[in-house]
Amino acid sequence: MRAIARFSTIASLVVSTCIGVTHGNAEFTTIQAAIDAAEPGDVVSIPSGTYTGNIVITDGVMLCGEGAETTIIDGGGASIVVNCGKSSAIMGFTIQNGTTGVYNAGNFIGVSDCVIKDISKTCVRLTHGSALISHNLLQGSGARSSGVVSYQSNPIVSDNVIVDHQWTGVLGTQHHVLTISGNTVAGNRTGVRCMNGSEAIMDGNTFYRNERHIRSVELSDTDIIDAVDLTNAIPYRQPPSGDEFRAEMDRVYQVVAPEHPSLIYTLSDELGTFSMATFWPWATFTVTASAPDTAIDAYAAHDLVELVEIDASYEAEPGPRVVVKNVTLREKQMDRYALTAIYVHPESYAAGADGQIVFSRRTSFTNIRIDVPVGYDVVSVSQPYSVSVEAGRATVEIVDMGRTDIKLVMSPVGP
Repeated sequence: MRAIARFSTIASLVVSTCIGVTHGNAEFTTIQAAIDAAEPGDVVSIPSGTYTGNIVITDGVMLCGEGAETTIIDGGGASIVVNCGKSSAIMGFTIQNGTTGVYNAGNFIGVSDCVIKDISKTCVRLTHGSALISHNLLQGSGARSSGVVSYQSNPIVSDNVIVDHQWTGVLGTQHHVLTISGNTVAGNRTGVRCMNGSEAIMDGNTFYRNERHIRSVELSDTDIIDAVDLTNAIPYRQPPSGDEFRAEMDRVYQVVAPEHPSLIYTLSDELGTFSMATFWPWATFTVTASAPDTAIDAYAAHDLVELVEIDASYEAEPGPRVVVKNVTLREKQMDRYALTAIYVHPESYAAGADGQIVFSRRTSFTNIRIDVPVGYDVVSVSQPYSVSVEAGRATVEIVDMGRTDIKLVMSPVGP
């Protein structure tokens, strides 16, 4: 990890452009320019000041302010103030003035030691992916404001103060399990709510002055309902070091990633044709082919516990996809419900150079396995991976939360 763009001293606390900001021989005039110059694993450190405009944190970059009391990102009414890439993080800022404060864009992210306020709808919004959300003050503003909204995501929400939201302090929806621990949840219309099959693990939270503390959630023995001195309930700190927070994110990632649905590609001897199998803890889901010209030759869905076929249907629009909808099947179990299909897409599985073959595919699944054709070795993979061989067949495994562009190069096994 390297530190990048440690800004030069700026006298004014109100900064619209940062003239003279340097890193090495480069000079930056905005936070975004410094982020764009960073590489995955870098820390971009920002001095005290008020910075206007929305930003996009690129994959693997950690953005660290000097502290929420003095380092401010004002979105100027942006729909999303901070948009986060894969395994990116933001620490030590006040984030304000927008519709959504921080958005994960389907990725795994970290949000720590921030104040997020004056946001009209959602302080932290998660759509798929996951997050570590810790030691933040999430303060409501607006008729339908929420602190954390988690759609098909399983974040760890810990040690935050979540106050004054006219809708919900923490809302989980669509199947996944949230972990909500050590938070102060006060003055919200509803403190914590789960819906549409979502669940929450609750531990050590304090509820106070909410119109309704919980909805479709059960308090644990360690959760309490008690008065809180909110004037002194400040969760954010001087941000920890980038190494420390990244290590904590890595620990959380190891917990949350295995809880996501998984995908197996099985590559046949016939180029252009491969099978796809997805495994889910719930029985209602949709799998859309990432390439719109993919032909789906056959498909079937099964409950692997009851050993029965379950309803599935094919839809051509807006793209080739299979819809599995079984709303009466409520029991959850990892990898219980499976969809298998035969895909035909010559561009995804084709001949390369010198007798090699190449498999290229985009997916949003986190847990990915690729069964290589018998008689071929793995030459290269576009993401970090592990490989095993059984009965002469190599299997590649990738864990990568967010959109993943796979490129797997294989060559024939030598004599």
